[in-house]
Amino acid sequence: MKAEREERHSQVLKPRKEERVIKRKMLYYLKTEEERLNRLREEEEAHKREG
Repeated sequence: MKAEREERHSQVLKPRKEERVIKRKMLYYLKTEEERLNRLREEEEAHKREG
């Protein structure tokens, strides 16, 4: 009986945990992508000033 309850409990929690992991990875990706774009923009502006 207890094992069934724990099994059901883990079935509920596992998707939530996976959802949090996915969300964290997505936020990390968006943040690094934004930083990359900012660096590119800064490099382009520096080239314009030099040239």
